Amino acid sequence: ITEGVITTSWNSTEGITSDDVLYTLVFRAKGAGSLSGTLRLDGEITPAEAYTESGEELDVRIKVLGANDRVFALNQNTPNPFGNETIISFILPVDMTAQLTVFDLTGKVLKLVEVEGVKGYNEVILKGDDLNASGVLYYQLDTKEFTATKRMVKVTTGK
Repeated sequence: ITEGVITTSWNSTEGITSDDVLYTLVFRAKGAGSLSGTLRLDGEITPAEAYTESGEELDVRIKVLGANDRVFALNQNTPNPFGNETIISFILPVDMTAQLTVFDLTGKVLKLVEVEGVKGYNEVILKGDDLNASGVLYYQLDTKEFTATKRMVKVTTGK
């Protein structure tokens, strides 16, 4: 990092979907400049490559979004797995109402939260005691324009 280089490698036999977030990097500017001219993805240290399940090579790139780009993202809850509480964060392109629904594998709704979301970063803290279930659960964020679903794992905690 002191040399301005970050390298990483990830693999899984289960694969991912286009909505899965593998990494989130947060950079803090030390001066004026263009982000698109500062960041680059190359294979100098670690090969910049990705493959489908059948071995077909995929395109790997960094996309720098501008201030006018509409961004919607539902992030993976943290921590995951969780017991007592977890944070579900999301990014909205403009101020808008959102609905967060937590449900079990059968589709039974365990928790419904209405959120007056703001442009940019938002978060909801879920208490484990509010969810009358454990194991694999799903959470879905719905707005008028967007929807996204992720899964999480709730473990039983002793009291």
